[in-house]
Amino acid sequence: MAGLTALVLAAGAITAPAASAGSTDRVCAPRANLYESPGGLQIGVIAEGRTVIILRRAASGRWVRVRTNIGARGWVKSRLLCDEGA
Repeated sequence: MAGLTALVLAAGAITAPAASAGSTDRVCAPRANLYESPGGLQIGVIAEGRTVIILRRAASGRWVRVRTNIGARGWVKSRLLCDEGA
């Protein structure tokens, strides 16, 4: 049982809900690649100035799960966002 508990805690640490979940932010870089998982397969690109809804933040703070205005969901590098919703 202890192994299962450790696995659940470790998984929660990777994608803990953002304190500001549901807030919005803007892409401040010329573009932000959208990934299916942090560092995983690229599934799209978000243009500079586009607004996204923050869904989750990785515990490391380096990745943010977002939803775009057309409903696409994925992960972007947090340094590419303006951090307006924090």
